[in-house]
Amino acid sequence: MILSNSEENPVLSGATADFLSGGDEQIPDLVNCFGSPLHIVFPEQAAENAAYWKREVSKAYQNTKVLYAFKACKSISLAQSFASEGAGADVSSVEEFVSAMRCGFAGSEISVTGPDKPSDLLDLAIIHRAAIHIDSETELGRVVKLQAKYGRKTGLFIRLLPPLQCGSRFGLDRQAALRCFGVLKANGYADFGLAFHLSGYSLSDRVDVLKYAVEVAREAADMGIMARAIDIGGGFPVQYLTSHSVTTYSKGSHLSEHAQIDTYPYAADLASYSQAHDIVENAMHHPACRDFIERHKVEIRLQPGRSLLDQCGITLMRVISVKPKIGGGTYAVLEGMSFSISERWFGSDFAPVPLLIPVSKAARPATDDCYLVGQSCLESDVIRNKAVCWNQSPLSGDIVCFANTAGYQMDSNESSFHQKLLPEKVAILRQTSGWKYYRDSNCNIRVRSV
Repeated sequence: MILSNSEENPVLSGATADFLSGGDEQIPDLVNCFGSPLHIVFPEQAAENAAYWKREVSKAYQNTKVLYAFKACKSISLAQSFASEGAGADVSSVEEFVSAMRCGFAGSEISVTGPDKPSDLLDLAIIHRAAIHIDSETELGRVVKLQAKYGRKTGLFIRLLPPLQCGSRFGLDRQAALRCFGVLKANGYADFGLAFHLSGYSLSDRVDVLKYAVEVAREAADMGIMARAIDIGGGFPVQYLTSHSVTTYSKGSHLSEHAQIDTYPYAADLASYSQAHDIVENAMHHPACRDFIERHKVEIRLQPGRSLLDQCGITLMRVISVKPKIGGGTYAVLEGMSFSISERWFGSDFAPVPLLIPVSKAARPATDDCYLVGQSCLESDVIRNKAVCWNQSPLSGDIVCFANTAGYQMDSNESSFHQKLLPEKVAILRQTSGWKYYRDSNCNIRVRSV
């Protein structure tokens, strides 16, 4: 395993570190067997993450629930692990709903979100008693009618429009929310839930909006209807790097005239469960907020999709060829496309520098300014805009490993462009004798943390 001469080498821990520390010889065989690109996922790490999240956030407030956002990764084995640990599921389509149930989530453990939901998704949610997040007064009217049709009620969450993001298409402003409370009460609801979601990663903003949600919940209580849960959404960063800055990133050689500015806090000081813990704890420091939440036993829900997937997967691509670049440096053409690393969707690189796994053990010189590009016929198929400088030059047949890709990098921008099949996912479990491999597509793994 070859690291770069860079400050942007990825943080490796847990199952990822264990596998890569002893898996160099196995990795080429895996790629030869299952193809390139190839996604490797670690269900045991997923179970461990879910248990750790629940344990650490509960230290700030006991009555919490963690939900896995299905959009973050489509791995069956990872979802099964989250279900085994008692996590809930957040879905936004019929397909995700069906997948969640097949992975072991009960209907009552599923939350249905999105700016509006098609009727077939609402039908499923009501039949299986899933929680439905309401984004408009019109949608609430549709749901009330469907519940009357099926003769059953399901949990409803009124999604609040955060005052900090009043231009968002998601959620209802305060007055619209109050009108929805009236509709709920008129239709026999004694309780409901509130929800919100913020873009960005500001801790203080989330604390402010949680306190705002409690204020709205107090108004609902005055109307005779009680908020029993508040879903504070996601936006909990992963620490991909120990240090990172736009200035550092901008140094070196880039394919484009101007370095693409990355949008993600890759080296967040307060990452994952630590930030979620502090959001809840800081909100609870506000006396009125704490009094309402504790007195009414309000459940705090979180949707840490990316953070739950920290160190849960890697992506492998085989080097097809290495060719010189006019003006200096080289192109490494990988057997894969930029669609397989989804940060390119946002016009920026996935900042952690990939690892090089040589197939040949022959000595080779260090590389200068190696650009990683895809195999498609598009000039824009660039897997990494910033050049990589490894301690050894890549050769045809070598493997490039992108670490910590389970959260959004594997699936968000996947494509069958050029009629190329979507990358396979392989689930890997520890065994006393080594590692055991499973096709993720037909897994039936129920991993629990220890």
